[in-house]
Amino acid sequence: MCHIDKGTMCHESGHAIGLVHGKDSYPQKSNGFDGLHCMQSPRDEITDSRIGRHNRDQVNNTY
Repeated sequence: MCHIDKGTMCHESGHAIGLVHGKDSYPQKSNGFDGLHCMQSPRDEITDSRIGRHNRDQVNNTY
């Protein structure tokens, strides 16, 4: 059985709905920007399983 932690699940789910890493986003953010929460990069440093305000706003603007 494969175990995926909540932070990685959040990160990959973010990609599935169109979220990108900070340097690829608009407005551009650093990949380690705290507002990215689980979308920070690299993934092995993710400890947060929240989507974050910045990403929530991006989702709401898109959908």
